[in-house]
Amino acid sequence: MAALAVALFIVFVYFLLPGWSRKGIAFGLRVLDGIPDILFMIGTQLLVIYVFKETGLNVANVATVQGERAVLLPVVSLAIPTMLMFLKLLILRFGQEIEKDYVVLARAKGISPPAILNHHVLRNVVVSTVYYIRHHLWFILSNLYLVEVLFNVPGISWFIKDYPTTEVFTVALLLIYVPIYLLFHLFEWAVPGEWRRGG
Repeated sequence: MAALAVALFIVFVYFLLPGWSRKGIAFGLRVLDGIPDILFMIGTQLLVIYVFKETGLNVANVATVQGERAVLLPVVSLAIPTMLMFLKLLILRFGQEIEKDYVVLARAKGISPPAILNHHVLRNVVVSTVYYIRHHLWFILSNLYLVEVLFNVPGISWFIKDYPTTEVFTVALLLIYVPIYLLFHLFEWAVPGEWRRGG
């Protein structure tokens, strides 16, 4: 959810910038999107090591060793690819909504761009985005095992690998999906009816 919140903030800023700035940002996002996720993970480790060698400042643990757990870098390594995925989706969806007639009418009435984005476009985009997340959850979680191995963080996917039984696999899936399923239902309950209808 933090990755989605950061992506929404960046998209808001993106659509308030002039056109030439957006082209540069869009090009940068395409370049970043082409980088394999594993390179982000290794890159964060190398960056922390470089900072430590140059300054002596230990920004974060690059791996779990002798009881010192790596927390920050695994979280960042999972969040960056997910945020880039959300950014790509949100820029596409916001761009589609901005071209619709109701946005053109709102502009003609003199409503400010931030108000249009916040009160009209956002509510039409956020519902479909959350549904997209639900249907692509496997993709979002696909990097979990890589993170656990690279950062030496014993986690649920490592546990499944070490104990490959039907019971362990079933319980692990339930522990992952039941809370997420409940969160999605809570979201559906909390979203106002007009947001679902759009417009």
